[in-house]
Amino acid sequence: MGPALKFLVTHQKLALDVNLWSKTIAGYVEITVIPKSLEECTSVNVHMLQGRLRRVLVNGVEVDPETEVLRHAPGLGSIVEADDERRELEVFEELYAKRMNSRRATGNYTIAFPAAVRAAMQRQHVRCVEAQGGGEDESLDYACGEVKVVLEYVLERPVAGAYFPVSREKFPDRPLFMFTESNVNSPALWFPCVDDPLQRCRWTVNISVDTGFTVVAPGALRKIAFTDASGKRKTYFHRLDVPAAARDIGLAVGAFEALADPNMPHTTHFCLLGRRAELEHTVSALDRAYAFFETYTDTPLPFGCYKQVFVPEAYAPSLTYASLAVLSDELLHSRHVIDPTLDVRAEQARALSRQWFGHFLSPRNDDEDGWLSRGLAGYTFGLCLRKTQGVTEYKYWLREENARVCDPNAYEQRVPLVRSAGGTGAG
Repeated sequence: MGPALKFLVTHQKLALDVNLWSKTIAGYVEITVIPKSLEECTSVNVHMLQGRLRRVLVNGVEVDPETEVLRHAPGLGSIVEADDERRELEVFEELYAKRMNSRRATGNYTIAFPAAVRAAMQRQHVRCVEAQGGGEDESLDYACGEVKVVLEYVLERPVAGAYFPVSREKFPDRPLFMFTESNVNSPALWFPCVDDPLQRCRWTVNISVDTGFTVVAPGALRKIAFTDASGKRKTYFHRLDVPAAARDIGLAVGAFEALADPNMPHTTHFCLLGRRAELEHTVSALDRAYAFFETYTDTPLPFGCYKQVFVPEAYAPSLTYASLAVLSDELLHSRHVIDPTLDVRAEQARALSRQWFGHFLSPRNDDEDGWLSRGLAGYTFGLCLRKTQGVTEYKYWLREENARVCDPNAYEQRVPLVRSAGGTGAG
């Protein structure tokens, strides 16, 4: 865990345009911070591993991203240098960990507050001092007013973090879609942010796409509006009022059809067009798991709503975020196939348990204390399994978990996929 930040993040807003045809994410991120003190906080550290900054504004004052923004560490780029002959997985893990750890404390970019913004902060601080009768005490912390940092950027054909698996040139008949990664360092791979687990704040997520696509994002969907006169583009407006960290934010976009859960409040399921019948059967028992978690924790859905989206080519059975889970479409099955039923229900329950233990309740330091939230999620999942599927299935799960613990290779660090721009099948 790096040193404590000298500012408090109160709100982050994503206003992005996702183009599935060109595999591009473009737009801006607005980060609202409150400096702790006038003397200590003169800049904001931002994490961004991919993409190109096009414009930076601090309280409306433009900052040149080329000359006035300090860059600390390189972006993701190539993890292994071209002249490095080592191609073992262990080498990649070591280099990847070094790249991620090098930017945790300071971020990748330092954006200094312009003189005009500093002067406005000074005037606000003076007014607060006068209101307190001229005394200086701890109550004047965060008395410099809000600072809004706007970062306009573009991300073209990302190699990690945001995946666009389908290449229209190679597979013209396959539906287009994209989804994001849910590893600890993943948010900085697809949007600029303050990637600190202690900086939990409210979020506004506005995503623009072509009319034929659907956006699934964290938070409640407030409205959908067309953004051009021709009606070819539309924007989905989401808002997450329960504070969450940047790593709790994810996204999925595609030609999805939606299914409102008839038994769970504020819950919606999504899949690609043509698989609705399988979707209905696959999610039919999720309400039993929800009823257990709600009773066990005495807390309803912690983020007010829940969404499941099933996508092809997911690199894990389930990827979870605040109020959102991205699952592999290999879990979808019809009512005529009974073999995978229990395993599929268990995977959905496991993903649901992380809403309480992992996203709503998260560790201070994921590197050192991540085992705690994952352990609590696994423990409550086991109790849910015993309640919903019986003691026999629960004991079988315990046996499998014990066997995994005894396997020395089972818990090696998982490295997320980094796909080249011209990779096979991915494009």
